[in-house]
Amino acid sequence: MNMTGRTMSAKTGDAIVGLSLFAALSLSGCAVGPDFQRPEMSIPERYADAAPAPLTTESDTAEGAAQALKLGQDVSARWWELFRSPELTGLVDTALRDNPTLAAAEAALNAAQEQTLAQQATLFPTLTGLFSGTHGVTSPVYGGQVTGYTAQLNLGYTVDIWGGLRRAVEQTDAQAEVQHFQLEETHQSLSAGVATAVIQAASLTSQIAAQNDLILFERKQLATVQRQFEIGSATGTDVATQESQLAQAEAVGWPLHTQLAALRDQIAAYTGRAPSEIIIP
Repeated sequence: MNMTGRTMSAKTGDAIVGLSLFAALSLSGCAVGPDFQRPEMSIPERYADAAPAPLTTESDTAEGAAQALKLGQDVSARWWELFRSPELTGLVDTALRDNPTLAAAEAALNAAQEQTLAQQATLFPTLTGLFSGTHGVTSPVYGGQVTGYTAQLNLGYTVDIWGGLRRAVEQTDAQAEVQHFQLEETHQSLSAGVATAVIQAASLTSQIAAQNDLILFERKQLATVQRQFEIGSATGTDVATQESQLAQAEAVGWPLHTQLAALRDQIAAYTGRAPSEIIIP
């Protein structure tokens, strides 16, 4: 068996690697453009013009005791659990798990992080190899068969003289950080949107129930006035007045139903469900 090939001596390879590392280290202080400087920010002591009240107003209801405002404390990451509503917590968790907008933001962050890793790879040497073999038949006088193999290794390194590669790494890393904050913003907006919509929907449900009681009362009143009109103890004006009050009560109820339907659709969009699958707590 005959072996042929091209090889690179160890001394030559070490010299090339050493020269590349020396060039990289000697030029590490050189980079295109100025270094990023984080701008200074002045944070006000409070948001409003007046200082917040130290205590809230007490109310004669369950959980109506005065609450104190504690400055400088972090809000729980799962702040919606402070409402102590398992139904609300379930809807928020469903939205955070199934909402397509949040899934898209997570995918964008993963793509940005992978792009950063790919860009960082340009700062390291690359090693490629090639191995091939040949087989031939010759005259029996020369052995009959000839087999040959070729092996080749290539070591490459891009010397970042002006720091362009390092600036590109900084850029992709900054883009990944932006995507991280956008994902956090989407997370907070989604959880706040679900909680707000659920609370508003619960409030509308109570208003609709109260308005239905009022409509029922006005109908009973109308029936009473109509009987009084039949026996002569009420006038037609009294009947018309009561009919007008009933119509006004019914007119107030329809917008409440419309708003509740809109909130149900909104919650469904947040959670990735159909409106018919949403149960408002």
